[in-house]
Amino acid sequence: KVGGLGERVRYGQESFDKELMTEKSQARDATIKLATEVGKYEQELGDLNIFISRKQELEGELEDTKTELLRERKKHEQTIAELERKTVQEKERLRKDMETKIREAKESFMKLTDSQLESTTKKTMHENEQMASELAFQNRETERLMMRNKKLS
Repeated sequence: KVGGLGERVRYGQESFDKELMTEKSQARDATIKLATEVGKYEQELGDLNIFISRKQELEGELEDTKTELLRERKKHEQTIAELERKTVQEKERLRKDMETKIREAKESFMKLTDSQLESTTKKTMHENEQMASELAFQNRETERLMMRNKKLS
């Protein structure tokens, strides 16, 4: 009985040892598989952290670029407004300059016309005085000749 019992114990011990070895092997395989999965997830987590970091950098750069673009657009609009203002001012200056030149030319022409008219008028008046003087002389001569003719007749 003791021998049968010892045999059963040994058989139980061998069976237990085999089962233990199988479970240890399965546990080791599961541990390796889980370690591989953990490594894979850690790699993905690292990649995600890099992506998040890079995404934040890119979003910051995008924000900076948008701000710079807005600043440049405002600067461009100001430049255009300034050029338009200068153009209007230049046109106004040219218009006034032209008006001044036209007025000066008109005044100069009027002075020239007045001076020519004045000299022509003076010349005409002088000629009229000479003509009146000549007529008065001719009139006296005619009267004198008529008197002489009367005396002779």
